[in-house]
Amino acid sequence: MPSKRILIIDDEPDILEVLRCCLTSLAGWQVYCADSGFEGIDLASEVRPDAILLDLMMPSMDGLTVLRHLRDREETRNIPVILISAKIQLLSARRQQQLKVAGAIPKPFHPRSIVCEIQTFLGWDEQPLEA
Repeated sequence: MPSKRILIIDDEPDILEVLRCCLTSLAGWQVYCADSGFEGIDLASEVRPDAILLDLMMPSMDGLTVLRHLRDREETRNIPVILISAKIQLLSARRQQQLKVAGAIPKPFHPRSIVCEIQTFLGWDEQPLEA
């Protein structure tokens, strides 16, 4: 079975690296990283990942604007998006439902449980690899 492809869009290099390491080593997923909304939108169109982890607070283009652009494009419209942010508590469950996101993960997150959280949000039943 081919590994899942995950795109992470976050402007914090340390967060990108921690997430990349966790998702590749614990789940065996193929991870793509974008450090801006503009790069993320282009990469999503090119790669067509199985899911996107999207930071809400980024300079130049915030996560909600990125989400709107992803939903406006035919090739990225149906890719599940999980929001990730220190300000996630500002988005109620109802607002998340309106945005049609698969879920939301608060920062800081626990690196060892992030794979299970993503799998739960996306309904993926596979087990993480042993560390």
